[in-house]
Amino acid sequence: MTDRMFTILSAFDDRARPRGSRDPLGAEACWSHLGRRLVGNLTTVTWNLDNFIVALLCCRYAHQEQDGGERIQERYLRAEQVAAYLKLAAQDRLNGVLGITRAAKNFTSRPIPLGMAPEAQLLASQASYGLWGLYSGALEGAGLIAGADRRLTPAGEALAGATVARFSPDRWEEFCRLAGLNALNRELTQALAPDFVAILGDPALRGAAVDALLARQDSCALQHELFPLAQRYLLQQEDWSHEDFCEWSLKHAEAGEELRTVLQRIRSLDPLLRFAETVMQWLQGKNNEPVDALENALRPHLQGLSLEQDWLAQTDMPHRAFLKDLLAALSDGDAAAVIRSLLKQNRALMQARGGAAWIELDGTRRLVVRVRNDQPRDLEGMGRTGAGWRFNYFLYSFLSITRQGLT
Repeated sequence: MTDRMFTILSAFDDRARPRGSRDPLGAEACWSHLGRRLVGNLTTVTWNLDNFIVALLCCRYAHQEQDGGERIQERYLRAEQVAAYLKLAAQDRLNGVLGITRAAKNFTSRPIPLGMAPEAQLLASQASYGLWGLYSGALEGAGLIAGADRRLTPAGEALAGATVARFSPDRWEEFCRLAGLNALNRELTQALAPDFVAILGDPALRGAAVDALLARQDSCALQHELFPLAQRYLLQQEDWSHEDFCEWSLKHAEAGEELRTVLQRIRSLDPLLRFAETVMQWLQGKNNEPVDALENALRPHLQGLSLEQDWLAQTDMPHRAFLKDLLAALSDGDAAAVIRSLLKQNRALMQARGGAAWIELDGTRRLVVRVRNDQPRDLEGMGRTGAGWRFNYFLYSFLSITRQGLT
């Protein structure tokens, strides 16, 4: 996904954005840089296919017979609220509903408000953290909506229209009637709920939605190649993971050279990022300890490390100088250099964000920890191979959505 989409739609995955209060080494910029080579439109939170289908219906309702641009967002949020209550009424397909806790609480009260009022919204800011905010970027990346007002493109209109047709025009009219009320009509909701959740589970519709979302990503050529591989992999694997998919794809005859290159660079980068994060979190639990003692404690865990270096060929990698220095320090088993590189990177990153370093040394070479880790990390097993990837490179969402279209 391009930065332009996020700017226009104000939709960014909050858990994948570096802020002063998280991501102290800039790891997000590193792993997402490679992940975007493979997956152009999904984020770490856009893993639920129902939400994409509902979002398209919300877009359709928002622009259907609306009488003013300022009401588009309100109409969208109303439709999202109705969809959540329909699922609750059916007690089905609740996994992944954004704002389910507040929706369930509201559903026990009378009346159940709809609209923009704080008591009606399913989240503290439904526009930011609901479908309008989190799922719109992926839909635009797939060419299904366009613009800040989430208007359906011809491709999006075709998919939304097919959904409405399967739902039936009469039932869609009932949905629109519900969304237009100031308070939810419980009787109409109970009557419509079974048909609504049934259409969301329709295999043909789900397959078409996944195809539209993932198969034709113009801004990410490798995603087009990755999609059929993901389908083959998931049809063969009952238990799957993005790490295993990477290994499987590297061995698959139909994986092209460029795809293999990116996958191998991801495969080589993740252990380095994992080591960096592990040591950083360990240090965050060592306030006021002498750095000499910390170096002695770290040194045995650096012996015999074997780190691949394929990612070094990615010359535009964010924070490349830091990663290169860290790689050299880890490869040499130089505990002092590892700690120095982490402190230097954290200080530079926090200064760029207008904040103070999380950890630094005082005049007596003791560690000063400003942001402590509530769950201090143990170094045991830090260098163990097969320890599992720390980051998902948007592949988990990609595989999850693909899998949902196969059932």
